[in-house]
Amino acid sequence: MDVDSEPLSSTTGMSNLDEDLMERLRSITTSNHEDLIAQFRSTTNAMLTDEGCAFFLEMSNWNLNEAILAYYDAEMPTDKIPQMRFVGDVTVGEGEAIPPNTKFVKTWRVENSGSEPWPSNCSLRFVNGDRLQDRDEIYVGSLAPGEQTNISVDITSPAVSKIVRSQWRLFTPAGVPFGDPIWLIASVEEGGLMGITQQLEQCHSLGGMNINNYPQPMTNQMTG
Repeated sequence: MDVDSEPLSSTTGMSNLDEDLMERLRSITTSNHEDLIAQFRSTTNAMLTDEGCAFFLEMSNWNLNEAILAYYDAEMPTDKIPQMRFVGDVTVGEGEAIPPNTKFVKTWRVENSGSEPWPSNCSLRFVNGDRLQDRDEIYVGSLAPGEQTNISVDITSPAVSKIVRSQWRLFTPAGVPFGDPIWLIASVEEGGLMGITQQLEQCHSLGGMNINNYPQPMTNQMTG
């Protein structure tokens, strides 16, 4: 029986899998059942017998993509998905003004609102909106129930004045999103001070700054 060759992008729920896994699945073209069992095991790292792997493949009509999704659904029931509550903006609150072409750090505070620790190597990922960062994925360590942590992303404001919006989500190592969506919403405009304020604070934290490196105000002079 041939493997269903439907593109992954149109497979229900496939967006929940991480990009590396999706790329691996795209490269699989075999229809041999033994090969599919081997691919299923290596892709999921499932500690299953051949019969156990075949169970998920058979129930999915030997569609490897669907079998992997079924396995993840079985291994991670809804009540075991990590929980996250957005606590607040630590830097750059909604509507704060930032000058154009300015580097700044956006920091959010989040809490593990569930009853289970977060697994190691969860990540915060950019999912939608204005792409203003160099890295689309920030790794987050394990967090115990009830604990809070800050997550920061380096951002560069655009060259033009506008309202910027970008959405981020936390993902498990298996690529399952969880918790509240996280937003960066800010106004980019001439005269904004947020990025400059952060840079001055950083200089101060590094041991002060040489005021002679900054332009000094001109004093009023009377002309004769």
